[in-house]
Amino acid sequence: MQLPDVNVLIYAHRQDAPEHDRYAAWLRALVEAPEPFAVAEIVLAGFLRIVTNPKIFRPATPMQTALVFCRRL
Repeated sequence: MQLPDVNVLIYAHRQDAPEHDRYAAWLRALVEAPEPFAVAEIVLAGFLRIVTNPKIFRPATPMQTALVFCRRL
């Protein structure tokens, strides 16, 4: 079972992140694969906290956009 961490979700979500395309493709393959995967609640909380913080990303991801990304997992 795969269990992605916060950085993987950030890189897959943020188009301005290093190697975004590679991480987005990996996460898409994980979600579409028949094997089970999980995302820990603490990882989702960390993802939301980081990508919506304007002190970290300019522009920060709007909360609604970040929540949609999480729900699609």
